[in-house]
Amino acid sequence: MLSHSKTTYMLVACDYDPVGNGRQIELAVSGLIAAGHRVSVVLVSSGGCLTARLQAVGATVYVVNGRPAVRMSATFQVAEIIRNEQPRTVIGWSVETAVIVGSARVLTRPSQHSWRYIQQVSQSSLTMVEAAIVGQADQIIVMEESALQA
Repeated sequence: MLSHSKTTYMLVACDYDPVGNGRQIELAVSGLIAAGHRVSVVLVSSGGCLTARLQAVGATVYVVNGRPAVRMSATFQVAEIIRNEQPRTVIGWSVETAVIVGSARVLTRPSQHSWRYIQQVSQSSLTMVEAAIVGQADQIIVMEESALQA
């Protein structure tokens, strides 16, 4: 179990290129670190170039999937990292991570470590299953006005 004097945030995201979502993640991580927080990032896909950029700003980065597509099998690794890191807040970045983060929350409940779940959503066309899973988050960050209608 880790002992932290700083608040720990964890982002669960796909590995993006340095534009769009990738740049937003980099800015969010940089801002949290600049504010004095400890930040871990779990990448559930590979193929972009976030790892080196996030490590350069001081984040701890875990890559749990060596393939470009998100795989549900990463859920168990994400849950284990959450148990070990014990973040106060876990942020799922994009709807592709919602099932993994939501499932990891269920898997980590027996550890007696509770954490706040925030889900970032930028697309307006969610399936019923995606909407139900995103709805389990403690807070939802909507990146586009059209996503509010989903």
